[in-house]
Amino acid sequence: MAGIVAGMKLQQLIEDGKITADEAVIGYVAAYPYAEVISGYTAFLLGARSVVPQTTMKVKYTNSWGNYSLEKKYASSLIEEGCIIISQHSDTYGPAVACEEESADHLVYHVGYNTSMIDVAPTTTLVSCRLNWGPYIINAVGAVLDGKKIEDKVNATRVFGNDATAGFDKEWVEMLEINSVTCPEGTEDAIEEAVNEIIHGQISVFQGNYIGVNPSDESDTISLIDGFDENAHRSSPEFYYILKDVIEIEE
Repeated sequence: MAGIVAGMKLQQLIEDGKITADEAVIGYVAAYPYAEVISGYTAFLLGARSVVPQTTMKVKYTNSWGNYSLEKKYASSLIEEGCIIISQHSDTYGPAVACEEESADHLVYHVGYNTSMIDVAPTTTLVSCRLNWGPYIINAVGAVLDGKKIEDKVNATRVFGNDATAGFDKEWVEMLEINSVTCPEGTEDAIEEAVNEIIHGQISVFQGNYIGVNPSDESDTISLIDGFDENAHRSSPEFYYILKDVIEIEE
């Protein structure tokens, strides 16, 4: 969903003549090269490409969950390299602040993570998404209080033993406030429509004419022509491939 919002902004900039389609580049400040992070930024890029198919991505790893100065530094570097939208799977406001500060000299916008960042980047933030632990915690605590197994009480989409997963359908994932100052008209409607399609299984996120390469073993590749079913076997993300030609990992 966040990627769709980014794609809509890129499309608006293209239509307004501010960038060309070939300049639709996203920068991503990532924590670690784990499946959790790779899966997230891949889904984000594919969401953007569903709107602007030419969109590509540059990724920088901080190797830290929370390093404000490094996250800000890497975001600024990506902006200097021409990235139009910066997003993140990292836990500080550093990238958002970098976008706001750099916006005086560069065309740049920001998509946040885990919390709304409009307050620190009011003229560049588009939207944020977050995991909502509330439904799981309430059910898990209720199960303990009732002397029940958590897996018997938790309201999830898929349960693997005591491991469970869910998304928009159970409100385990949420889109936060849309910034009306920066987002194109129709963004809220587009999110609502796409969420509904996700809930009803009408969107397969990890699908398309892409080849993914395992960053730990280049001989291990995957085709997404037939799609990849994320969370088919466990709740934690499983997608661990870098999409050839559209995602560049920067050292």
